[in-house]
Amino acid sequence: YARRSTKSISEAIDHLLVATNLDSNFAEAWAELSDAYRSLASYSGQNENQLIQRAREAVDRALELNAQLSEPHTSLATLLQSQGDYAGAILSIKRALDRNPNNAAARLRYGDLLHETGKVQSSLLEFEKAAKLDPLSPFVVSAYAFTLAEVGRFDEALSRHRIVVKLD
Repeated sequence: YARRSTKSISEAIDHLLVATNLDSNFAEAWAELSDAYRSLASYSGQNENQLIQRAREAVDRALELNAQLSEPHTSLATLLQSQGDYAGAILSIKRALDRNPNNAAARLRYGDLLHETGKVQSSLLEFEKAAKLDPLSPFVVSAYAFTLAEVGRFDEALSRHRIVVKLD
């Protein structure tokens, strides 16, 4: 799934469906299923509307099961951001971070939201926090490296990019 190919995302969906069938109360699996459907909509060119609808149903189920977890709110923020609802996405990501300030995926998503809304310096701080929490995530390290380069910190950016190459 982390490779973001149509095949790997589809396989992840299959595994997550097995998990949710084995335990229909597994909120984290429902949240991850939402992310996988949204990713497949982005990467595959398949029926985007249908996949986004499935993503919404999965995240709604995760929130219904346990709205106190950070992960469903992070998934909702990701889905809302992909639909251009930045205000809703920021509200959801702040809920996620209120529930778990050490959620690297939420820090990454918040950094991405800040970056997309023109708050590059603030996004850099969130990417840095995410990188400290999950230094082996290629997504986190890449986002951090690209933003470092964008603000002219080229040596640091190059160092981070080398980490990403080693991770792959």
